[in-house]
Amino acid sequence: MLLPVAKQVAALRKRLRMEQRALEPLTGLKQPHIARIEGGQDVRLSTLEKLVKALGAALVIQPVHGLLVFTALGLGLALPFLLVGFVPAIRRLLPKPGAWMERFRKWMALPMGLTALALAWLVWRIGGGEYLVLVLVLGAVALGGLTLVGLFQRKARSGALILGASLVAVLGLGTALLPRPLAYASPGASLLDPVAYSEAALADARGSGNPVFVWFTADWCVTCKVNESVAIERSATRDAFEAAGVVALRGDWTQPDAEISRMLTQQGAAGVPLYLWYEPGGEAEQLPQVLTPDLLVQKARARVA
Repeated sequence: MLLPVAKQVAALRKRLRMEQRALEPLTGLKQPHIARIEGGQDVRLSTLEKLVKALGAALVIQPVHGLLVFTALGLGLALPFLLVGFVPAIRRLLPKPGAWMERFRKWMALPMGLTALALAWLVWRIGGGEYLVLVLVLGAVALGGLTLVGLFQRKARSGALILGASLVAVLGLGTALLPRPLAYASPGASLLDPVAYSEAALADARGSGNPVFVWFTADWCVTCKVNESVAIERSATRDAFEAAGVVALRGDWTQPDAEISRMLTQQGAAGVPLYLWYEPGGEAEQLPQVLTPDLLVQKARARVA
């Protein structure tokens, strides 16, 4: 029944002269997923609703109205600067330049340094120590090259442009030659003792006759880590899962994984986090991307009750 609707959606998109990629930010679906839907594969009511709403907005909003929307967005972003520039009373409220600016600049180095450490830790998690060393060497080359370019410019020496272009070429070549990071750090221990996600593991878990909870995470996903500390990695959640016989699976998407990517696409998710709950014999229920502390406990206790 949904296949004719998918074909009509594809025909409407072509009439509107919209590319499939133009629907990505409006629907949260990736272009390959949209192509499969229009081709009659993986047609679901939920994803069709997203496409129909996006195309409906394109039909309803006239070009002039769309231009006004983006103009309003631009004015909103520029408004603080316009007020400072054109209203002297607001300019007088701004702090006067002075020695505090130098102290402020030095203090701002602290969050920048912490950010650099966090990025270095993430690179180590993704590719291991050797990969981190290669990235640090590339970063040192970039820093040294930029320092030389700055010195040439400060002393008004010729060749700064050539040096800058050479630096860009070297960094581009170095980035292209970086080896693909290999999986290094395995996911940390979990109170729920989850099974590593795979399509076969999910099929086995669903065939067990027990509720199944699947969560997809990544080391670089801040929301994932917050949810894990708030709702997943809790003794109350573990006890409730054990009482209800819930089978837990975890998919680590720190590095791209074909099976996880397929599941994300099937669920219409742009990325992680993604949380799925399967009742015995039922289809996947998507849980909110931001988990409340008692959500999983309540889901598990509902089975016991």
